[in-house]
Amino acid sequence: MTEVPHFAIDADDDEVLSLSLGNMRTDEEIARLTEWASDVSAEVQRRFMARSARVPILVDASHVASYLPKAFTLLSELLQKEDARVDTVAIFGASPFIVTAADMLVAFAGTRPIQSFKTKEEARAALLNPAQSGDDSTTQ
Repeated sequence: MTEVPHFAIDADDDEVLSLSLGNMRTDEEIARLTEWASDVSAEVQRRFMARSARVPILVDASHVASYLPKAFTLLSELLQKEDARVDTVAIFGASPFIVTAADMLVAFAGTRPIQSFKTKEEARAALLNPAQSGDDSTTQ
């Protein structure tokens, strides 16, 4: 696992790319987010090339309570840059505020919707079995 405080990329899972986000409310956290986003982009590209298929992404948003506008811009740019290489993005553990922010992020970026789930197990199952997930995504 490549770790940057508050942000993580778990490259050990071959089926999905697992990411963790933290708060993004200080200049230091934004700098870490910038580095993390670059690492995520490189890992998505590596997996896409290795698999010749879009990459499903699982995001733990349980530690995100707030963010600066710059974080919104950085995440939007990441979504736009990797849209052609990313399959489905599923987040779990997010507050209703963060779920709404994720919906706005997708609208701003012009990319595929992000599915929101209460638990990691639900989100992972939806990524691995998209036909079975239907519209069962839920928010907290």
